[in-house]
Amino acid sequence: MLLLKVAGYASHETLLPVKKNQAINMQTGIKQLDNLISKHGISAKPTHNAFQSSLRIFCDDPRLDNLHLPYCMWRVAQELSENETVMLHRFYLAYNDKSPRLAFFMVRDDGSIIEKVFFLRQQRYQAASKAITSCLRHLMPSESIAA
Repeated sequence: MLLLKVAGYASHETLLPVKKNQAINMQTGIKQLDNLISKHGISAKPTHNAFQSSLRIFCDDPRLDNLHLPYCMWRVAQELSENETVMLHRFYLAYNDKSPRLAFFMVRDDGSIIEKVFFLRQQRYQAASKAITSCLRHLMPSESIAA
């Protein structure tokens, strides 16, 4: 069983038991974001939908130039060893035209997060990004939390 740390605002955090393929009911305080999470879910596998885009990258990956990564993530990707790969998870706010990027994460195969970038500075978006971080940290490579 997986414990999902759900952070609404900075002072309110709870642990929810989550089983594989169980729907997420995260209360981030942002209704549109909660709807995206319940509709699409969060996956540790390569995926592409309106909320999450995930892919496996490696050192000198030719796609790195077209992904528009922050410099810190690009540098980490360039420093990977030849036989090492990481998952790049990108989360978007499909309802927000001005700033659609929510957070990017680079995750090793063992589940450790080696780099993360939160794009929005408002406290509620930071708390939502931390909840997603907690979820990604506990997901195994073969598991996903379905919508």
